[in-house]
Amino acid sequence: MGISRSPIIVCAYLVETSGMLVAEAIAHVRIKRRTVCPNLGFRKQLATYEQQLEKRVKGELSKGQSLSG
Repeated sequence: MGISRSPIIVCAYLVETSGMLVAEAIAHVRIKRRTVCPNLGFRKQLATYEQQLEKRVKGELSKGQSLSG
């Protein structure tokens, strides 16, 4: 029905490509499709994914800084 699984994939894409926070991504998708209601399990997985992305970005930044500094 497109209320949980598909929207959470779109949110994950937004978090990765645009740098949105999970809450921002869900709100953005809800504006486009009001019936969106990701279940709690998917939200937790997306929050974990967001944390992994943050760690990856921080790791890449520290590598870049050490090379230039």
